[in-house]
Amino acid sequence: MKAHIESPSLSGETLDSPKTLHIRCGSDIKHGLELAGFCGQFLEFSDPFCQGPIADLPPDELIPLRSKFIAQAYQLELNDALARGRQAYDGLAVCLLPDSPWQKIVLWFEHDSYDQLILAYLLSRFYRHQQAFPEFTLPLEMICVDQVPGVEDFIGLGQLTPELLRYLWLHNKAPVTTEQLVLGEKVWLALCAYDSAEDLESLEQLAFSPKPLAIPMMAQALRRHLQEQPDPETGLRLTELLTLELLTEYEGLTAGRLFGRYMSEKEPLPWLGDLMYWYILRQMAECPEPLITIGSSQPDEGGRSGDNDKTGDEHWPKYPVQITEAGRRCLSLSKL
Repeated sequence: MKAHIESPSLSGETLDSPKTLHIRCGSDIKHGLELAGFCGQFLEFSDPFCQGPIADLPPDELIPLRSKFIAQAYQLELNDALARGRQAYDGLAVCLLPDSPWQKIVLWFEHDSYDQLILAYLLSRFYRHQQAFPEFTLPLEMICVDQVPGVEDFIGLGQLTPELLRYLWLHNKAPVTTEQLVLGEKVWLALCAYDSAEDLESLEQLAFSPKPLAIPMMAQALRRHLQEQPDPETGLRLTELLTLELLTEYEGLTAGRLFGRYMSEKEPLPWLGDLMYWYILRQMAECPEPLITIGSSQPDEGGRSGDNDKTGDEHWPKYPVQITEAGRRCLSLSKL
């Protein structure tokens, strides 16, 4: 790594071209790529398939389904969610045009379920396009990592310096294989079938495959995703269980501090963004037997404390969170 950083490759040499498209499930490396000297275009495709309903639908039907969930779950305006969805899916559709402006597409992903489920969808789209149009020869490459030399506690690509992004380009970028495209198709179909309860076995077979998958880290991500299904005994998802544990270990946690401790102390394979976690907390507080209570950060102008309806409230990280008796009962059942 030291030799790479000191090498002439960081002297300003451009590694891509203006006709390269970088696809990432977020905007966290966009600025880093620019600082690293990349001159290609950037497409953010960040539909969080790890939460909410999914179905094997054409984009014009999938976008409304996903946008409705995203607006409700993350407290956004529906029109804004629809616009962001169309921008991402339309950008992907351009890649599949016979006269696509791109000469190369590079996928940038890491190992968690948020990334890997989006990656599966993208690979499925490219697989189907190649099946329908065999003459499609646009180079498709991928950088997909679960660790980076010299980076302790690697969580995601957004941690990396521009120098390390260049390092990955030079040392970890590889052509997407036919086997990886096929895997993306299988995983996407299995996810959709599992979500609709049509087929509960295909996804589990992929997640616990005795043979390494064409993308080995996909299996671990799928296993983590399956842990977000309710436990048959307690009804708790793993995120909910770990959250309840934290609330018994620490007192006086606000939602923001709870998220921080959850990510640093409990989550075995970090995949959540802060709004995604806030959505889970609201679900825990709004179920028929609330597992937690969410207070108000301060009294309103009339001197009254707020209730648990925090829709659209940007101050949610300041709200105190406490476990309820129902939450303690579920937690005790999980330990039996």
